[in-house]
Amino acid sequence: MKNNFKIEPKFSKSSREIWDSHFEKLTEARPFKVRFMRYSLYYAAAIVVLLMVPLLYTHSVSAPSGEHTSRELPDGSMLTLNADSKVSYRPLLWMISRNVKMTGEVFFKVVKGSSFTVKSNNGSVRVLGTSFNVYSRNSNFSVSCITGKVEVKSTLSQEGSAVKTTLAEGEGIKFRKESHPETIPATAVATSQAWIKREFYFTGTPLKEVFSEVSRQYGIEIEFNHPEELYYTGNFSATGSPEKVLSIITLPFSLSFEKIGDGYKIVKGRD
Repeated sequence: MKNNFKIEPKFSKSSREIWDSHFEKLTEARPFKVRFMRYSLYYAAAIVVLLMVPLLYTHSVSAPSGEHTSRELPDGSMLTLNADSKVSYRPLLWMISRNVKMTGEVFFKVVKGSSFTVKSNNGSVRVLGTSFNVYSRNSNFSVSCITGKVEVKSTLSQEGSAVKTTLAEGEGIKFRKESHPETIPATAVATSQAWIKREFYFTGTPLKEVFSEVSRQYGIEIEFNHPEELYYTGNFSATGSPEKVLSIITLPFSLSFEKIGDGYKIVKGRD
């Protein structure tokens, strides 16, 4: 006799209730793990940023019009800023990369060590250990090597590409926009940093640039409108009054000046 048994399991809960009570937590675990990993990445990125910020910190030094400023760099190198000049560098990365950005005119005295680079909008200078003067204003760029050797590179020329040259002690070079590079005479190189003592020497310099320098040294406005391009050769000390300096500069051109507010206006000389 053949017996057939059929057992039908009985559940007090529906399949949906069983799923919700036993397996729903498994589906919740994965999103939680994903969220945990995501937040962990955020925290790690935040830590990296916090560690990098000090390394990217840039320190700036500036000299306003009418003032000169000196500063010692982290390695003992010295720099002196002429009036209306600015430099910036990264102190915490200094021993890895000795890089300085500048505008205006700065005299550098660099201690020996790794490569030392000075960058400006008009060109760059690279050295190992030396002293040199850099001028970079508007579209004028000049470098005078006082001791050691420097490598100079600039795109301010008619050559259409960057010009690179090496200067030895007592040599200098001048770049102007759309002009050929000019060699600076040894006598001019020797006096290139005389501005530190507030003494200024010019050789065939456009008169408007001379007045601009006087304006920076005294922190005054000088209005100069002249139809002709005049050039000045001479020297003066900015330790006296601005009136005395302006008298020295204007005399060879039969020019004069008038006091206007806190500044001066250059006018045609009286006969």
